[in-house]
Amino acid sequence: MAVLNGMGTSTQGVTWGPVESIDFALAALRQRVHHLLHDEAAPSLCAAGLHLDILAATAPNDAALQESAASLRAALESALDALRSLLIENDPGLFRRGGLDGALAALAGANLIVWDQRPTPPSWTPAQAELAFRIVRDCAFAARLASPPAPPTVRSAGPALHIASSASLVPWPSWLPGWRHLAAAAALSLDCPGHAAALELTLAPAPRSPHA
Repeated sequence: MAVLNGMGTSTQGVTWGPVESIDFALAALRQRVHHLLHDEAAPSLCAAGLHLDILAATAPNDAALQESAASLRAALESALDALRSLLIENDPGLFRRGGLDGALAALAGANLIVWDQRPTPPSWTPAQAELAFRIVRDCAFAARLASPPAPPTVRSAGPALHIASSASLVPWPSWLPGWRHLAAAAALSLDCPGHAAALELTLAPAPRSPHA
């Protein structure tokens, strides 16, 4: 319960505050969702497709049966496409395997974001790059909830990463304080001009103090 209510969680001597606790809980939830989709939902849909092919092959000259099979096949393909996107969105190893550029490429390939495919800031630390990926993924999730859905655009510019969407993403303003907290801990600044309903964020290295 400490992870969920944000009252402070201690793991191996490290005490987390509310933001870190919630962040940990969300990561655990994503891993659980990915496991359920990969090990249970995906095999079931694939098995349904194989049984459908077998059924259609039993009566190749039955026009009504073939028409129904084609409609069901299209519905299964649509469900599998949605499942692939969810698997990519919730893949706990996506950043670890491909880094920030590889992870963004995977999100773009699943139509979860629009990415200009320019290399992301090479001077960022691994922790900064991973945080940027997590924020982009959160924005992609919020965009899927928008009506109509509108994948956010991700653009690299020098040392900064820009994330924007013209859609009204309802959850993101409430996530902003947590993002700012995590960005500050990773020595990144998170700039959000104004308080518009549409999303516009800039992640960049935090300016150094002249006395640092």
